[in-house]
Amino acid sequence: MVLKAQLRWTGHIIRMESSRLPLQLLYGDLRQGQRPRGRPKKRFKDCIKDSLKYSGTPATELECLAQDRSAWHSRTSKAQEVFETNRRDQLANAREAHKAAKSSLSATAAFQCPYCPRVCASRIGLSSHTRAHERILSAR
Repeated sequence: MVLKAQLRWTGHIIRMESSRLPLQLLYGDLRQGQRPRGRPKKRFKDCIKDSLKYSGTPATELECLAQDRSAWHSRTSKAQEVFETNRRDQLANAREAHKAAKSSLSATAAFQCPYCPRVCASRIGLSSHTRAHERILSAR
C-alpha cells in the first residue's frame, strides 16, 4: 500500500503547476548548508526511485507516463500487485526454509536429558532443563 501511495502521490505532484511548492521541493536541490558525515539520510526522492524499480518504470520516462492519469493509475496498481506477489513468494520460501532448518536441526542435534526422556534441540536448552531437574531434586 505504501508503494502504491508513493507512486500515486508522485504522479499527482508531477502533474501540478510549476509554481506549486510540492513540485518545487521534488525537483529542488539544497543550495546552502552541509550534510552530516556518514551515510546520507534517505529522502523521498530515494524512496520514489526504489518504488519505480519495483514497478518497472524507467525514471527517465516518469514525467511522460505520469501525465496520463488512467495509464499511471493502472501502472501503480500493477506495481502493487507485482510487489505483493513477490512478497508472498518470499514469505512462503522463508517459511519453508525455516521448517526445513527446524526439522534438520531436530534430526541432527539431539541432547537427551539424563533424568527424563526429553530430547532438547540445543546444549543450552539441555543445561536449562537439567537445572530444573536438579532444583526439584535438591528441594526433596
